[in-house]
Amino acid sequence: MPNHTTEKDEKIEEKLKYIGLDLKKKPNFLKEYEPIEYRPARGYDENQYKIYKYVDVREIQILLTRANRMDMLAEKYEKAEPLYSYLDLEKEENMVKYSLFLKMLHTVKIEEIEKIEKEQEELNKKIPFEVKYHENYLWQIFYSEVSKQYFMLVPMVDSEYACFFYLLKKQIECEKKKKSYQIFVPICHLDYSGSYLKRSELADIENYLWLFTKDWPLVYEVYDKSGELSIHIVGQTEVYEKLKNYYKIELKEKEEAIKFLKLIKALFILQTETQSEYIFVPKIDKSGGLEFYFQERKLDYDDLFQFIEGEYEQKNDKLKQIKSEIEKLKVKLEEKQAISKKKDMEYLNKEKEIATYLECKKTFFGKIKFFFKYKKKKKKEESEKIIEKKQEKTKEKEEIDDKKIEEKPFYTIEDLVSLTNQYNENLEIEKNLKLDVKALEDKIKMMDTKIKNATDYINEIEKHNKSIFDFWKYTSKDEAAALNPGQEKETNHINLEKTFDYKNDLEDLGVKIDQKQRQVLSKEECDSIFLTTELLEVLNQYRNYRNNKRLPKVITEALEESLETLKKEAQEERALFTKENYDIFGGLSEDCTHINHILGKKHREIEKNKFKILDINKNITIKDYKEELKREIDQIESALEKSKVPISMSVYCWENDFIEEGFSLCHIDPQNLLKNIKKGKNKIIRINLDKMKHAVYLSNIIYFDNYNKTLPEGMELDDLVLLDNAKYEWVKKSTTMFRINRFIKYQNEVETIEVKEYDLIEKEEF
Repeated sequence: MPNHTTEKDEKIEEKLKYIGLDLKKKPNFLKEYEPIEYRPARGYDENQYKIYKYVDVREIQILLTRANRMDMLAEKYEKAEPLYSYLDLEKEENMVKYSLFLKMLHTVKIEEIEKIEKEQEELNKKIPFEVKYHENYLWQIFYSEVSKQYFMLVPMVDSEYACFFYLLKKQIECEKKKKSYQIFVPICHLDYSGSYLKRSELADIENYLWLFTKDWPLVYEVYDKSGELSIHIVGQTEVYEKLKNYYKIELKEKEEAIKFLKLIKALFILQTETQSEYIFVPKIDKSGGLEFYFQERKLDYDDLFQFIEGEYEQKNDKLKQIKSEIEKLKVKLEEKQAISKKKDMEYLNKEKEIATYLECKKTFFGKIKFFFKYKKKKKKEESEKIIEKKQEKTKEKEEIDDKKIEEKPFYTIEDLVSLTNQYNENLEIEKNLKLDVKALEDKIKMMDTKIKNATDYINEIEKHNKSIFDFWKYTSKDEAAALNPGQEKETNHINLEKTFDYKNDLEDLGVKIDQKQRQVLSKEECDSIFLTTELLEVLNQYRNYRNNKRLPKVITEALEESLETLKKEAQEERALFTKENYDIFGGLSEDCTHINHILGKKHREIEKNKFKILDINKNITIKDYKEELKREIDQIESALEKSKVPISMSVYCWENDFIEEGFSLCHIDPQNLLKNIKKGKNKIIRINLDKMKHAVYLSNIIYFDNYNKTLPEGMELDDLVLLDNAKYEWVKKSTTMFRINRFIKYQNEVETIEVKEYDLIEKEEF
């Protein structure tokens, strides 16, 4: 027990010395506590940090509270006491507090404090791209606007004290050296200042950006070392199809902030108030921020007035054309209506004539009467000229026509929105008029046919001895051919099939693929496919020479170097032994108590080992190694013949890693490909795989044996697909460019990515 106590005391002394705190001679600044007046605001989200600042450590008072960090702020503040009260041994009631302080000191590790120190050194160089940083929630620093004082609440119930002791260490250092030192920290429970934009305007920015990016941004007020304010807006946007990347907009001046707000507000109004007539696309710019495009035109605030004026003039010209077309269609419609009415009357006369005949033919005198009325007497021509005088329109013109377009020295968003809606309404009117005209034209054709049939029927009326119903039936016999066929619409006839969405469908597809590959692939083929994750370059180099007795020097040297590397790695992993006749354990090298996990799913299978697959041992020769590689390449080709793509999809790989006549490993999710982006490595190959193309997916069965039949089904370990490029001809489809932010610690570099899209056509020899 005494030894244990001594060891504990030594550790405490070591930490006190590291911090620079002498408990016998306490720094005077710790005694100089001034009461803080602070009123926590109600309804504030304590987990949301809006303000980040560089704060001088000497300006922060430290308060210890016997509470948990997750407790309500009012409770934490009520229990808070100055640090010195935990160090003052002159008062007997402080002994318990002193022991609690020593307990905290014993709990903290020097390594944790050093980690905080290194982090703050990095943060002192530059503000992080995302503003927030790892474990920033541990900095419980507040600001009292009443007392004009920063203070840190240290929850004693927690076990994470590194930030507290780091701050204390820095305060002691600054006191001794009479210098200042700033730390970059979030200020808890502090709302936006409103210096550049009001709180409501910052909330509007969040809403506006969500419309364009479909992602809620985080908005911070950030103060640099000089106390200068800037607004940082951080979020994600789609850069290529469903691929997302971070952006950051930095507004350093009030005017700049107001311009940005006006820009996105204008774009928001135009997109939402014109039935999506205007769609604005956000893209990451050269600085890692956002820029907006309409079609191929980049828009900024200074260009907005010119854009509105240009769009207004174009829409106005189109509106005039449409209105002119509407007037022509109205005239045409009236003409067609008149003709239609005339045709209706002509047909009714035919119908009346046959009805009269059927009535008159019952008596001899009736027939004579019909003869003189219809056969000898010329038909009375219609004297009514329906078209000669157009009736004055009593209906009020459409409201849209009453709106007169005024010429102005400049045009506003309101003008453009109003004109665009007017244009869309007229477009709808034009469309409906065209349909009405087409319907009348079809009706006139139909009536012409019925009148012709009626005339034929009447000319041979003596041959008919039936009723009026026969007349209707006869005259309408061609009506089906004259019916309105509807508005013609051009369509591209394509065979519809389910589309693959890597964001939502990969999990289910992975299970089906893994099930299928367990059926069609042998263990040896799975082993060979696994080797492509480790030795793809060597396999591609040797593939075309595997049947040659003599190899080019460069290939021989590559194989020798590869073998030596494998031997060295095996030696380091203690897997290199003298070759045995057989492995006594086979695949069961672990007992049933050995449990592995794949995303929380338990299993008792063994991970594949490249040394065992290639039989790497102390006595292996280059000849043996060549034979092993030849066998593995043959197995890979065999597996590729058996496995096919179950649904059309796209896969992605770096152009630098692509070998035209070799094997390629491609990602299904391009986001995983971009995780390994390097400077200068910025060209992506996108390969469109049609259903039933040959490919092997690196599902769970590729990475583990399944002797115990406990391996979970799926593709949780990787999203890679193995292709044989030599089987296909590559047809280039398109090229797309976009920018992303590449992160190095807290900083970013903007990379321009080029995507080359290819379709595959299988070569005839395959």
